[in-house]
Amino acid sequence: MHVSAPLPASAVSRQPSGAATLLAVVAIAAITLAVALRVSFSSLSGLLTAFYEGQAAAAAAGLDGCVDEALLRLTRDAGFPGGSFGIGTAACAVDVQGSGAARTIFATSTVATFVNAATINVSLSGGTVSLISWLQDLD
Repeated sequence: MHVSAPLPASAVSRQPSGAATLLAVVAIAAITLAVALRVSFSSLSGLLTAFYEGQAAAAAAGLDGCVDEALLRLTRDAGFPGGSFGIGTAACAVDVQGSGAARTIFATSTVATFVNAATINVSLSGGTVSLISWLQDLD
């Protein structure tokens, strides 16, 4: 029988412990997570921007609807004093001032935090309402 002597410690090759591989995997995972979070937050901010733009557009369209409704009511009743009503998602407030043929309409449309307002001067003649001027508040 042949007995071999143990090899000296310097002759034994050491196997890598896997720490370097584990570190590389963790680094790649961290980079991937950072990129995924960046893309996710970009998408979220884009969605919020689109949502707020939609609300601002609804407030602008609501103002047109508010004024149209006020003009229609003035056509039917020259003594229409104004009031509050809804147009789609917009809450409208209309105040009509003046006497005789001249009327001034103060209209406000609100959707969430977006407010549009206008001052409209009209002239009444029989059952006809003629638009004289439209001044929109751009604040």
